[in-house]
Amino acid sequence: MPEVRARNLQNLTMRYLNLNPVNATSNATYSFRNGLPLIRFDISATQAPMLMDGKNLRINGRFTARTTAGAKLNSAQNNYVDNYAGLFASCVQNISISSKRLNQNLERVTQYNRLVPSIISQLNNGKYIDTALSHGGKHAWSIPQMRHQLSAYHAFNLQGNSVADASQTGVDFSAPLYAGILQTGEDIDLSSSTGVGGLVIEILLNSDVSVVFGSDAANAASLATYTLSGLTLSVPVYEMGGEAAQNYAGQVNQYSFNSWSSMFQTLNSGTSVVAFTPGLSRVTSCLQNFITASDLGNQNFNPCRLGFGGQIQQCRFSKNGALFPLQFRLQSVSNNNDRQARPFPAVNQSSHTYKVLPEWVRNALEGVSSRKISRVKNTALEYNGWSAGVVDRDQSAGRTGTGPGTAHTQAILFDSFGGGTDFSQEVFSFELRISGDNQQVTGVDNAGGVIGASANNIDGTAATAQAVHLYFLNQNTIMYSPNGIELQR
Repeated sequence: MPEVRARNLQNLTMRYLNLNPVNATSNATYSFRNGLPLIRFDISATQAPMLMDGKNLRINGRFTARTTAGAKLNSAQNNYVDNYAGLFASCVQNISISSKRLNQNLERVTQYNRLVPSIISQLNNGKYIDTALSHGGKHAWSIPQMRHQLSAYHAFNLQGNSVADASQTGVDFSAPLYAGILQTGEDIDLSSSTGVGGLVIEILLNSDVSVVFGSDAANAASLATYTLSGLTLSVPVYEMGGEAAQNYAGQVNQYSFNSWSSMFQTLNSGTSVVAFTPGLSRVTSCLQNFITASDLGNQNFNPCRLGFGGQIQQCRFSKNGALFPLQFRLQSVSNNNDRQARPFPAVNQSSHTYKVLPEWVRNALEGVSSRKISRVKNTALEYNGWSAGVVDRDQSAGRTGTGPGTAHTQAILFDSFGGGTDFSQEVFSFELRISGDNQQVTGVDNAGGVIGASANNIDGTAATAQAVHLYFLNQNTIMYSPNGIELQR
């Protein structure tokens, strides 16, 4: 069957559905602190075929940050949200999308706030992030820019009247959902006869400590919290009727879509192996991102940060113990040689003339984009840029929001042609080797001063243990037949 895309069909009528959450309260406000962390949207089924354009689906609303005492956040203080996650994605812990007809989940993305930074930073350049993406999901090129998003409030209402200080709300957003099923490219048939029979989208919000961070956000006197209000879901759909609907119904026998599946592990030693059976039969790619484990749950530090993990020396990917898909190990001595890559090695401000991680970056871009490097056109990664530098970054880079960070994501592409790799009963594993000599790196702060040397290895202590989040992109198929419908993963 051809791909289910509206542009392949004729006699369609496009319109937008604007849906409110079905669990809305009287004040239409959602937050973890106030006891309503779940947002639920119900997209009804139709009798005739109706196609939903998932890529252009948007969740709209208003993000407001204040102290727990109700005061506004001060733009001169250290209150931040991760720039690559953006305002909305920073708030989201899990997203579940289920079929009402199948009565089961089609996709459940856990730790959504750590998946989105990898997608945004690897596939978009800084200029695009600061323009197009800044208007919808409220992304930015650097973390310090996000401070002003948190301290902006609506002082006037739609009638032009001033609003009392305690009632002023924050900035508006209109963000896509980066779930695999919505970003696949195929339109989703909502019909109860030829499609999924309607969808239920559930969004579970993060606690305060996983959203607004910084030394002032974590200070008891100015502890930061957030709320989401005025939420709606904008759903673009294509309707068909008459003979076109009858012809379409006769052609439908399957629907294919992607989904993200995730897992969490902790690395405690310089040579660590992560091995398990994903239980997925058509894996396209896998990506991993790192953060110092002790940073999680600590409001002083960025919970969405994409860290380096340490002074990486070697990595291998395996299937049932055999090297796969790369028949070799990725190796690097980057941190040892980064200083020598400068025209003036002793000067931290001196730019690099070359970098020594090309294979790592190439595989990361292929894995996140699910396409060969020749088709990857943009990325935020650069030599030593403020937010996405790939050199001179230690395992704690960018954790406070006040110093240079990185956007390191490790990924591997298994299949770019659509068949996927079977891990339904096979063991996926990767081994990461971090140098034990603790080669220290230095950097530059926002005032141009030198940041002191930082530890950059995993030594078995809680201070250096690294949390790794793994995300598998898997292909799934819903099969329609006279005997019923079946979901194949």
